[in-house]
Amino acid sequence: MTKATHQGTCQCCGRMQKLPNGKLSKHGYTVDHGWFQGVCLGAGELPFEQSTDLIQSLIEATENHITETQKKIEEIRTSEDSKNVWNHAYRSHRECGYGQRSGYYWEQRELIIEPSHSEEYDNASWIYSEGEAKPTGFLATQADFFRKGEKTLTEIVKEQNEKYIQRVLLPEIKQAEGYITWQEERIKNWKPAELTPIK
Repeated sequence: MTKATHQGTCQCCGRMQKLPNGKLSKHGYTVDHGWFQGVCLGAGELPFEQSTDLIQSLIEATENHITETQKKIEEIRTSEDSKNVWNHAYRSHRECGYGQRSGYYWEQRELIIEPSHSEEYDNASWIYSEGEAKPTGFLATQADFFRKGEKTLTEIVKEQNEKYIQRVLLPEIKQAEGYITWQEERIKNWKPAELTPIK
């Protein structure tokens, strides 16, 4: 591999990267488990100073992602399936799977209504199979606490699923729309430019 003498801007992520053999070096990855993960789509491509060929396909892929996410939101909002409800639960290191770090995770699992210790209230609780690592903490085990007859299971399912939509999917769409706007602005008045020498 020829040693890079210049740097250029990535068409995909906009970051400055070295240009061994005239193409962008690998970037945008982690090596947490000893191997490359998540290499940027701009790696191995010409820099933005020389080309915008990759950008239109990135815009189209992002538009498709938005469409698919909107479909997913509609499916989740209309679902009444209490066996597949979105839950945001904290898992300690011991409760995590291999390679996971402790923290909050979104997961789908079964939700039921069961009597609480009080005669006045019911619990909406998450179901964990025998032998399954169960997250600790109140929010991990109990979705809601309410007066008897105040809510139906379907209402609680929709409330829980809406939390996932509001906290994960809608921000994801907003971020994708921002990416498209940013890329469209970049190519609006594009002209070739000089590369940056590495000192």
